[in-house]
Amino acid sequence: MSLDPNRQTGMPVKYVGNDPDPTDYLYVSLEQKKYDQSKPYDAKRSCWVPHDKEGYVLGEIKAAKGDLITVQLGYKVKGS
Repeated sequence: MSLDPNRQTGMPVKYVGNDPDPTDYLYVSLEQKKYDQSKPYDAKRSCWVPHDKEGYVLGEIKAAKGDLITVQLGYKVKGS
């Protein structure tokens, strides 16, 4: 691993060597962006629901009656 001796101070450092390019892990692919943008989203009906394994998952409020709401998580419907 070596540094470019001709670089100006404060400029980004480009490493040369056997390090793999991390760009594939840092940027979202165009296909993934298109897929994410095509999903329907309604800010008034969307919510985050606590999940044991994943922390929080995206849910959609289907019905509300008093303090009880019905939320759809993927294909499952959960009342709380």
